[in-house]
Amino acid sequence: MTTSLLASPCTGWHVNTLGAGLSIVPVCSDRRILIGRRSGVVYQGKDLFHVAAGHAHPKTNFQTEPDSLTGAALQELDEEMAIQSSDIIQMDFLGTGLDLTTSKTEFITRVFLNETSDTYIRRWKTTAGLHPCREFDEITTVNTITGKDSIELHEHSFTVACRMALKAHESAETERV
Repeated sequence: MTTSLLASPCTGWHVNTLGAGLSIVPVCSDRRILIGRRSGVVYQGKDLFHVAAGHAHPKTNFQTEPDSLTGAALQELDEEMAIQSSDIIQMDFLGTGLDLTTSKTEFITRVFLNETSDTYIRRWKTTAGLHPCREFDEITTVNTITGKDSIELHEHSFTVACRMALKAHESAETERV
């Protein structure tokens, strides 16, 4: 909160200046990671790729109705990639990072999903018209973009927060194996 408050002056809760960033790495049953190309409705990163993301910003009445990181992650997954809570096998908190392009703390989580990437891409395509202000204009997988499991070759195609999230996922996978 302090980092965001010092970033720029504002009155009230403003979505672009207050709250922490939230990046969610969706890992499908075929081990592919879903990723979207950001459309023109986002305030930064147009045409760059990002995992599901948003803000874990406080509600107006945050003292009496606190929000949760899990709740924010589920909301973003639904809005951006048409992923429901029933699709999720497991959710992990991977850590935090600092996105210096926005001066925001970034909470990084990962979800393991029931179905293959093709299933979620098809679902997104059939439901995308229901969201008039879509954050993504394309959904694909990291492997499709990079041609490899590592993001090193095409990191200029990803937002800074996305690179942090994918690196955190790679680190967690290395430790898990």
